[in-house]
Amino acid sequence: MSRFFARLLIIVLAASLMIFALPLHAQQDRLPKDQRALVERAIRAVEATQNYTSFVSHLDQTLADSSQVGEAPGSFSDRRYTISRDSFFTLDAAGEPNIQSLQTLDFAGESSAWEIPHRYTLTSEIRVVGALVYVRAKRESAQEAILPQMPPGWLIAQSSAHEWAALDALSLDEWINAPDEQRIFDLNIPLLLQESSGAALESITLDDGTPADRITLTINGADLRRGMAAYVEAQSGGPNSTVYYGSIDLTSTWMITFTLNETDQVVAFEIEGHLRWTDFDLNFVSPLLDPGTLMNQEYDMMSAYTIRDINAPLAPISAPEVEREEIYGLF
Repeated sequence: MSRFFARLLIIVLAASLMIFALPLHAQQDRLPKDQRALVERAIRAVEATQNYTSFVSHLDQTLADSSQVGEAPGSFSDRRYTISRDSFFTLDAAGEPNIQSLQTLDFAGESSAWEIPHRYTLTSEIRVVGALVYVRAKRESAQEAILPQMPPGWLIAQSSAHEWAALDALSLDEWINAPDEQRIFDLNIPLLLQESSGAALESITLDDGTPADRITLTINGADLRRGMAAYVEAQSGGPNSTVYYGSIDLTSTWMITFTLNETDQVVAFEIEGHLRWTDFDLNFVSPLLDPGTLMNQEYDMMSAYTIRDINAPLAPISAPEVEREEIYGLF
């Protein structure tokens, strides 16, 4: 669950968006004309971020994911993340992404699989240079003795059977599988935006004194089911994932606010999401589980993203020296 939303936010917050001529869903046709125009405008602005050749961004994010399988005590998990990230994106001479991402992640969680709750702070740096993904991280915790071992120094991340569980919270597989997509918005986010249940416009003034528009799109539970299912299917998530996200409770809500400058560039956006599943039968997605294996899950997210220095010259990031010859896989 956390990786999907790291994709939808961090990566809706640090992934790229390809340009599609997407037909508007019939849901938009049911919106008033002025609201439909706002949805279309937001989608165009999101798609245009694919043309940003450089930018600097900052993210503040909180995520909370709790689940219970079976009757208490059963199998339970409660995980909370607070993230602060600065990213620098540009293109090298060959037109390949050149990225530096500096992140601090605070984690607190408990699980039926753990004897005691876990708490730690993970400080990391990720660089993408010449299509290679480099990572280093440092963890601070009073529980080092029971936490997975941290890798030393810089590593080159690549797919293999080896696993550094200590770095799982960084969702490094997203960087390894698609390093060229670590921009701003996820590939298929317009599929979700097209399911907007409502849209509103507010005129504001930015800190530099220039005017801007804030477009807020809201998605109710019924529309969120369709949007999430279409999104996951487009991501080749498979039928099980489509069933899972298509079973979101009708009480779930999603709200995205885009701040557009005078040229309709996205210079900031905020996301508030609340997803719920009640008595979801896990046998639908895993036949190995007995029918009637019920799960209740809650996912809450708050994100604030700012973007500056769009298309401005940025000094390229160099590849770090990797002290060890081995190349470690990270998922």
